[in-house]
Amino acid sequence: TVDNVKDAIAYQLLERLLRERAAAQGLERRPDIARQLAERAEYLDVAGFVAREVYAKIAHDSVTLRRHFEAVKSDYDIEERATVIRLALPSRGEAGAMRQRLTLPAGAESLAAQSARAGASYTTVLTFSSDTALFRRMKLGGVGAVLGPDSTSDGWRVVKLLALEPRRHRTYDEAQPMVERNWYDREGERLMRDLLDALRRRAVIRTNDRALGGRPAKAAH
Repeated sequence: TVDNVKDAIAYQLLERLLRERAAAQGLERRPDIARQLAERAEYLDVAGFVAREVYAKIAHDSVTLRRHFEAVKSDYDIEERATVIRLALPSRGEAGAMRQRLTLPAGAESLAAQSARAGASYTTVLTFSSDTALFRRMKLGGVGAVLGPDSTSDGWRVVKLLALEPRRHRTYDEAQPMVERNWYDREGERLMRDLLDALRRRAVIRTNDRALGGRPAKAAH
């Protein structure tokens, strides 16, 4: 977007300005900075090498990202979701009374409206992965079903299923931020493994037989 381009340009201009000022002031020659650079030289060299040989080679164009999305589209699905009223009450008697109230459509609607006005909504969204056992019970009962009272660590729980949304595919626009992160992580790991394999093949391993007491060295792997 236009805003993304503006932000990218602003960051580049800021970095250029900072580098020019640092160079003009000779900051790298200051004793405290020079000491830290020397101490972290190996780390900085490795970080720069990895950035150049791995992360700089990751393609970020829209064609690549869309191709990746289409190949693993189900990975970005929105799970089946249940919208529920869920309450935890201190006693089984109070929970039982609340169950009776929730079995009436008007009772559930008024409770939801009252809680929303009070700024403490009792309505929440659950998924299969967030509470597998409860989700299965709600699906079995169907929309409108009231479950409980159930004893929990928070008290006596009562739940009413208000709506059930099936699992669905996200569109590319919906999933784009996740696609970018996932592609960056996957491709970065692949390129890193390729780099390490190449370095391992080119590595020269020498053994110090004298240090080993003159014993023949085993083959290095």
